[in-house]
Amino acid sequence: MAKIQNYFQPNSVDVVDAEVITDHTLKVEFANGESRTIDFGDYIRNNKNPLIKQYTDKEKFGKCRVVNGVLTWNNDMDFDPEALLKGTISGLQYINNTRDDD
Repeated sequence: MAKIQNYFQPNSVDVVDAEVITDHTLKVEFANGESRTIDFGDYIRNNKNPLIKQYTDKEKFGKCRVVNGVLTWNNDMDFDPEALLKGTISGLQYINNTRDDD
């Protein structure tokens, strides 16, 4: 059987990792060495879309994944990595911003 090669090469703004800190707060790490601690709670609670609203359940929220540089939850909810890095998504609360060399 042929080995499938991963051709994904992260851009500097791509998400490379996400770690649950508290109920709806993640530490999101980017390929450029920066990280953001982001509270998604208000965004989820105030959202009218039932596909997003379901992630008020902290167990479901904790099942996020990084797929091809994008933070996603079962394709129900995902965020543009550049917008996450720049902090331009309305409703998200940015708690902490760091770089690897800080």
